[in-house]
Amino acid sequence: MALFHKIVVPTDFSDGARRALEYGAGLAATYTVPLVLLHVYASPAVPVPDGFILATPAELAKMLAQVETGLVELRRVAHDLGVGNVETAVVEGRAWHEIVHFAKDRGCDLIVMGTHGRGGLSHFLLGSTAEKVVRKAEVPVLTVGPKAPRAETSQH
Repeated sequence: MALFHKIVVPTDFSDGARRALEYGAGLAATYTVPLVLLHVYASPAVPVPDGFILATPAELAKMLAQVETGLVELRRVAHDLGVGNVETAVVEGRAWHEIVHFAKDRGCDLIVMGTHGRGGLSHFLLGSTAEKVVRKAEVPVLTVGPKAPRAETSQH
């Protein structure tokens, strides 16, 4: 019986997320399970005195096209690291909330995600997506910090 059946790696396309992808891909290749690359975005909005102005449909389409291009590249990286089945998904919402619900709804039994390593005031002001996911997820969460060694993955 496999320890994992489907692994999700949330990505914001940062260096930390890329390092987490290496770990997630290594586990997916080892257990021969699907890997899901997930990007969560917030609706682009510009604050104004009386509220917010949402991005135009054209601006949103451009942003989503850039996200898709990034996911195609990460899918190639995962395949190069030996993962046979790589899925991608893009959802809108608050990152931690969508990651937790995505994992539950899509039957993912491991979340592998990077951390930015912020502390102090920036952590207090910005919050920590990884920390919220760890607290709320119903499945194990492997967090990969910025000082973690590069994952040693087997090339199949």
